[in-house]
Amino acid sequence: MYRILCYGDSNTWGYRPIKSNRYEEGVRWTSIVQNILGDNYKIIEEGLCGRTTIFNDPITPNRSGKEMLLGVLDSQSPLDVIVLMLGTNDLKRRFNLTAFDISNGIKQLLDLIKNHYQNYQVKRPEIVLVCPPEIGENLELTDSSLYFSKEHSLKESKNLAKFYKPIAESYNCTFLNANDITEVSEDDCVHFSEKGHKMFAEGIAPYILDACNKIKKN
Repeated sequence: MYRILCYGDSNTWGYRPIKSNRYEEGVRWTSIVQNILGDNYKIIEEGLCGRTTIFNDPITPNRSGKEMLLGVLDSQSPLDVIVLMLGTNDLKRRFNLTAFDISNGIKQLLDLIKNHYQNYQVKRPEIVLVCPPEIGENLELTDSSLYFSKEHSLKESKNLAKFYKPIAESYNCTFLNANDITEVSEDDCVHFSEKGHKMFAEGIAPYILDACNKIKKN
């Protein structure tokens, strides 16, 4: 069985816009991918609302992806594939970060994974690095504008992919731009709608399967 860790934020957790609760099994993209791939693959959901790449949230504690990652890698060991999708929460007003800053956070996470497996002297899992979707253009019409700004957050969200892609190449990761396969909900311009989860699952499943096939070849 192939074990696939999906390490992300609220879009991996399955946050439902407007109702502010969680989509049920069968709707979340992680569970849809599980159904697509079948019983020989185990999708491990590790999404957390508000999770950043490396930054500590001054309002909501325990949200740094870096601080939690090593414990998750150990608790979910062994792993064959890691799907890493973070960066949206780094775009919040309170951080005031650029896409370049956020991409450096991603690099730190990839270094952490690399060094972790080198220390154990075992092969690193295949990594699918996903650039999160762009924030929606109608942000100012939603409550998300309390956390994200159109002038900065939306602009920088559009710049993430151009930094993430070369990082994926330099770390020998598979790259996927979520904006190419799905869309955010018009209700809050940040999270996947039910349709968006389905689109994302169907779009990412071949990438995960290819990552597993690389293990077969090796």
